[in-house]
Amino acid sequence: MKVISYKNFTGSINQDLKRLSTISSVAYFVATLVLCGTIMFSYYTLRNILIEQSYLNDFGTSTSELRLTIRESSLYLSDLKQAKKQPKSESRLEQKITQQINTALLKIENLKEKTSFHLSQLQRFDYFDRFNTMFNNRPDNIWMKLDQYVARLKEVSAEKNYGMPGAELLWLPVEATAAKNGALGLSYETALNELQVITKDRANHLETTLKHLSMFSILIVLLEILLIFYPLKQHLGRVNTNLKTAHEKLYLQANYDQQTNLPNTSGISKQLSSPSMEAQYDSLMIVSILNIETISRIVGPTHFDEFFKQFSKKLAYALPADSMIFRAGDNEFGVVQKSVTYTNKPLDVFSLQRTLAGKIQVHNTIVYPEYKLGSADGAIKTDNLLIKIIDARLSAQHYNQAEPILPKYQSSMRLSIDDENLQIEKIRIAIQNKEFVPYYQIKVDAKTGKACGMEALCRWIDSAGHMTHPGGFIPLAEKSGLISEITWQLLDTIAADYKQWREHGLNPGRIAFNAAEMMLREADFVDRIKAVIIKTGTSQCPLDLEITENVALEFDSESIATALAAVRELGMKLALDDFGTGYASLSSIVNLDIDTIKVDRSFVQLISTSGDARNIVASIIKLCQQLEKKSVVEGVETEEEWAFCRDHGCDEIQGFLFHKPAPYEHVLCVLSDEQQLSKAS
Repeated sequence: MKVISYKNFTGSINQDLKRLSTISSVAYFVATLVLCGTIMFSYYTLRNILIEQSYLNDFGTSTSELRLTIRESSLYLSDLKQAKKQPKSESRLEQKITQQINTALLKIENLKEKTSFHLSQLQRFDYFDRFNTMFNNRPDNIWMKLDQYVARLKEVSAEKNYGMPGAELLWLPVEATAAKNGALGLSYETALNELQVITKDRANHLETTLKHLSMFSILIVLLEILLIFYPLKQHLGRVNTNLKTAHEKLYLQANYDQQTNLPNTSGISKQLSSPSMEAQYDSLMIVSILNIETISRIVGPTHFDEFFKQFSKKLAYALPADSMIFRAGDNEFGVVQKSVTYTNKPLDVFSLQRTLAGKIQVHNTIVYPEYKLGSADGAIKTDNLLIKIIDARLSAQHYNQAEPILPKYQSSMRLSIDDENLQIEKIRIAIQNKEFVPYYQIKVDAKTGKACGMEALCRWIDSAGHMTHPGGFIPLAEKSGLISEITWQLLDTIAADYKQWREHGLNPGRIAFNAAEMMLREADFVDRIKAVIIKTGTSQCPLDLEITENVALEFDSESIATALAAVRELGMKLALDDFGTGYASLSSIVNLDIDTIKVDRSFVQLISTSGDARNIVASIIKLCQQLEKKSVVEGVETEEEWAFCRDHGCDEIQGFLFHKPAPYEHVLCVLSDEQQLSKAS
């Protein structure tokens, strides 16, 4: 028997231990090396994901802040509109609001730069091109819309012409762009929805990657995973939770109104797209609050949200339980209802009116909302929701609060709007084609009947030679703000005609033209008048400016008063047109330093039948004599009317009895015949 010594035993054990130690060391080294590689791989993978998430968060935060700042600037714009309606446009309130707008604009510029920087950080990710296209690619991108909005906001905030007819249409594109359903608002909503999808996708990717790395590390060495990776997993879990929370907030912001927690148009659209909702709703009602600006000033910005919450509660109380209420606009709520609702429980419009018209107490203030209602019938679906909202808004234009009737959309309502838009477009084209021309109605000396001047009237003659009289386009031109450009086009032609008459050796006298209020408020009005005077070829201004009594009421407007004073210094005379038919006071004649007063034809036509009309005409003529103003009687068509005006001391006559409005060539013949005859005699 072989005897194994302790030394040999211990040596064998030591060898085994050494071998085991070597194997263990190698195994541990390999395991450690693999684990370290895994850890390094995990570290850089997760680090890149976290950096990406950080970039996304920064980009999403700055984009949301920019959107909110744009909304704030549009609210300041609403305040500015109200301030500009005050008698003094340069009021401290307007200055304060303008300063707020400027601050908002500066903040927008800073946030735009910040957002652009965060967007550039996403260049190495595959979804960068999608956002870059939205924000930077021409022709239609968010930065271009934002720059246009900022430029228009600067323009309207500096605009001095607010308050004239149609001026609100100049502000509409700015308000519409910043609105939730406006071009800029929808673009930001698209960007935020895209960001929401990507954020959710990257959060899911982060979670999947984390699970795979965890399983792989567990297979290598459980202990080291527990000691090293578990704390990291916990930290990443918290990050993932925060990312999901951010995703939920983005979803709520994109689909729910922050003031009332009601769905917005995007949110209600998603609800209608649900299979359970399909084809169940066939009526949409719009509730539009009319005096929202007044309410905003009364309750103040701090409690403004509370007003909307209470109003939405009153609206919900007055409607059937299965109605779906959503926020359709800044001052609008939408309601979709089922046909079953109308069958079993028709909408009680009178009860709805009574509920909505009641007082609302906001904090310590009581307000009474004014509103209008409109509806559109037919299946309400995701793809036609916006069209139905527009249809309901059109029907709301026909709402009469005195009657418990809910107006419903008819196709004729849209046709009238389309016809008006088509006519406006025709006017724009006519301006480009220079189809608006002056027709001159000669004024005569009341005593002699000889020509002593004329008034330039606008006529629209298209390429086919068809003439449209002023009543067919002037009201729409004023409403759309195109009247100013038409008048400037007329003045260029008037100046050229005047110069040609003079070159023929004729004296056309002074030429009067009518100017709308918006034209007088233009910043370059005086400079353009100077240019027109130069085109006449004379050193003395041969033009008279006629304004209506409604414009005269604005004499205390600094911009109008300054403009009128400036053109008077150029030699232009000032005439008050249609005197007696408007609302001007006699103080307007004094404050504006009127040179001529024109008696409206509505009084002249009644001279032969009305003693009151005769007394009015005689009194106005006498008033002109006492104030040393020139008197011009319009609309004289009979010898009797002429004799009456002449006998009472009228200065000039204008009417069909002597001359009808006529083009340049006809006036040339009349002036030539009359003035040559005078020279011969």
